[in-house]
Amino acid sequence: MYIIFWLLAVLSGVGAGGVLAKEPVQTQAVVSQAVNVSPSASQPLTIEQLGPVTVAINKTSYPYHFINRQGLPDGLTVDLWRLWAEKLGTEVEFSAFNWDETLEKVSSGDITIHAGMAQLSEREKAFTYFSPNYLIANHLYLHRDLTEVSTIEQLTPFAVGVVKGSLHIDSLQNKYPQLVLKHYGSRHQLYDAALKGEVRVFAGIENLSKNYPGYARLTAMFPPYKRLSYDHKRYGSVMAKNNPLLFSFIQQGLNQIMPQELAQIERKWLGMNKQKGVVSLAFSALLPPYMAVSPSGKPQGLFIDVWRLWSQYSGHKVEFIADEMQGAIAKVKQHQADVHIAYPVNSQAPEGLLSAWPLYRVKSQVYVSNSLPGLKKLQDLAGKRVGIFKTAPYHSQVVENYPDLKWQYYTSHSEMINDGEAGLLDAMISEVENMRVKLVQANLQSSFYLLDKPVFESQIASLVSSDNEKLVEIIRDGFTHIPLNELIALEKKWLSQQKYPYFEQLKYQVKLSQQEQEWLAQHPVVKVGMVKKWPPMEFVDKQGQFTGINRAVLDLISERAGVNFDYVAFDNWQLLYQALLDNKVDMVASAKPSEQRKAQLLFSQSYWQMPWVILHPRHIGKQSSIRYFVGKELAIVKGYQLIARLKKDYPHIRLRLVDTVEEGLAAVQQGLVDGFIETIAATSELLKRESMVTLMISVVEEHNMENSHLAIRKDWPQLQEIVNKGIASISEDKIQDIYDLWFGIEIDTGFDKNVVMRVAAQAGFIIFIIILVIMLWNRRLQVEISRSKALKIQMNHMATHDELTGLANRVLLKEQINSAIAFHQRQQLEMAVLFIDLDGFKSVNDNYGHDVGDELLVQLAQRLLLCVRKSDTVARFGGDEFVLVLTGLHHKSEAAFIADKVIHQAQMPFTLSAATVNIGCSIGIAVYPDDGGTEPELIKTADTLMYQVKGKGKNHYSFA
Repeated sequence: MYIIFWLLAVLSGVGAGGVLAKEPVQTQAVVSQAVNVSPSASQPLTIEQLGPVTVAINKTSYPYHFINRQGLPDGLTVDLWRLWAEKLGTEVEFSAFNWDETLEKVSSGDITIHAGMAQLSEREKAFTYFSPNYLIANHLYLHRDLTEVSTIEQLTPFAVGVVKGSLHIDSLQNKYPQLVLKHYGSRHQLYDAALKGEVRVFAGIENLSKNYPGYARLTAMFPPYKRLSYDHKRYGSVMAKNNPLLFSFIQQGLNQIMPQELAQIERKWLGMNKQKGVVSLAFSALLPPYMAVSPSGKPQGLFIDVWRLWSQYSGHKVEFIADEMQGAIAKVKQHQADVHIAYPVNSQAPEGLLSAWPLYRVKSQVYVSNSLPGLKKLQDLAGKRVGIFKTAPYHSQVVENYPDLKWQYYTSHSEMINDGEAGLLDAMISEVENMRVKLVQANLQSSFYLLDKPVFESQIASLVSSDNEKLVEIIRDGFTHIPLNELIALEKKWLSQQKYPYFEQLKYQVKLSQQEQEWLAQHPVVKVGMVKKWPPMEFVDKQGQFTGINRAVLDLISERAGVNFDYVAFDNWQLLYQALLDNKVDMVASAKPSEQRKAQLLFSQSYWQMPWVILHPRHIGKQSSIRYFVGKELAIVKGYQLIARLKKDYPHIRLRLVDTVEEGLAAVQQGLVDGFIETIAATSELLKRESMVTLMISVVEEHNMENSHLAIRKDWPQLQEIVNKGIASISEDKIQDIYDLWFGIEIDTGFDKNVVMRVAAQAGFIIFIIILVIMLWNRRLQVEISRSKALKIQMNHMATHDELTGLANRVLLKEQINSAIAFHQRQQLEMAVLFIDLDGFKSVNDNYGHDVGDELLVQLAQRLLLCVRKSDTVARFGGDEFVLVLTGLHHKSEAAFIADKVIHQAQMPFTLSAATVNIGCSIGIAVYPDDGGTEPELIKTADTLMYQVKGKGKNHYSFA
């Protein structure tokens, strides 16, 4: 006879598969009962004999078992036991306890099953483990300020927070007996202590509990990339060892759970096959330099290295599975792989998949056969055969915009390149970097040349199965902690030199508040009104697309702030402005604020400056003052704010109001007016025409530069804030690029070369010699002017920049801070001033000399530039002191993140001509407006805080 101990719950059931979460009550103890059962197989354990099974859960063991915000049991093992009960048609009841109590209740027999615990040798003596079980990593989470700590041995001075009764206690005491452990009753109590600063190190499993109310603050203060892994354990549900027959019966029920059912639960809570412990990554092996396989069979490429970096910062191991593009997609859909690492998408992911992360943006351009030399634009290929990929996200748009081309469709690079080599194609449209590699492999790199425009951008996303939203969360958490400078370094490693590669551009990405993001979600499209004919500011090109300076600026704002603009055409400015007042469009560019307009509209900060000029007949000569036109008549476009000023300041100048720039030009050419007043951008575009040789321009010196603003409908202040952030992110380099692209004006010498040559041919040799001499004199004068300008630029740079490092000096620093204060005061944003002093620099100078010290300063300057955006300022304050000015902040934590990066960069070895040395740095951080409202106050506060850091041990940072 066998003696079988039945565990019967004296708890009110809620039906098959039902659950009940409750605090422990002593009167509800489970009764043990001895039953005589025949040893024959004819009397197995039955559901009726078993009764409801009780499961002990911990309140805070997220994601395995915990009490959710609705007060109900939740987690992976909770779902597992619910499914088990459903399979057997029995009941399961959950009781919530603190951790120590869960162990006590199960070991004493009061509760049948423990929902989940790590497998330790001591626990194996008292408990027996069910399968399935999982491999989990154990970590020590470090405060972000502990920048000097990289090993567990360095944690000796710190108390390590642990939960009473947790696996971490024995593991840490056995492996690292020198550590001092501080015990807390629950995981949430431990987290509370960490946020209060009671502990700066604490033990935990792979992820912090997302059901903890302060999760966001906790992850910011104890980021995943700062944790140190110290052990791995198996994890699973258990019961006491006093009833092997009951254990066998329960395990048989678990064995009835199908693998796909188990995988679905694991994907819900863990996002991956946790029993395997690895995230499997499918990729296309045919797309170098992004993703490919080396000759020895190893995965390689930019995207491969990016995911390796993700593995490093997320703490999840990865494995790569090579395939072709569609095969990799199929593997994710069939759950043979967890992630497709990089797939080109349009507005949404392929059916059955979710976009987990916007990994990259690639650029496609036109490769033209050398048999058609000298082409500049895609429309020059009218009637020619052009290859394009069927699956390209831009495919339909390009074919629609260029109907005169003979389109040939392809599914592979090899087919397209083979046809190109055979002369069956005149041009090919493809992603630039991949096509460059393919042409080199085919030895055809010199057979095609690249058009500068157009450029088609495609979004590359990482995809997961649509039933695996938890993995999306895990992927995003991992990518958000990767330092941008490390991604930029990978980009430089794998790609050819591009002016603005994707990760480099992310440095300027605008950070929107939660409210601003919600507003954009509610307003997915912003209508922008533009004038059809106002080059180069804005106009419709031959393909019917809006282009020009304003479009270039708006494209940058769209890209960096996430605003989707739709453009609406108008014949003239008056119609455009009225449409804005009537809310038929939401925004217009190149608007000038006035008191009247401010009462009707909102205005962005200025994004463009241009002088006013007058286009007039060449014979009157260049005029340095508008007073020359007193008593004369000038044309000007209706609605310009300048009209009111001219009428007030120069009542004797007659104004003829015209609808368009073209009409104003015609009035000058026909002699109806003495001049046409416009911005230099529009007039320089007009002067490119051959018919303009009889006209010239004079700058209007009496009036200030024309500042271009975006005018926005009055009821959309959120859009004003968003576009201001976008404008603030545009660096001077980007503005200069737009100038270079759109400004074609040359210095006027008073002679047109074509006219000179025609006159010389008619007037004879003597006149030709005279004019040639004049032209040479003008050329020499032009050279002198260019030299003078270059010298002026050089002198200005020397006055505002440090000679050794090329960084801003104190003069420019003061100017930048004062300018930033004015902007942040208007926009109610925060900015931070970081005062940096090097630790250990003096010993480098003393040991190796000042020349070697200068080498270190130059290298450090370059590292500091990598830590910030181009819109921020890096300055050398003097000696080994540097200052960073961080603009457009929404929280102090953003400045702390940059300070962490700076300290990390400073701690990395410096390879100098005389030796490889190590230093550190101390940083004081002053935040505007909390710590000062002027430049001297902010510098003084940051300087004082820096010395406080040095007094407390150096190599750290401090806020006021």
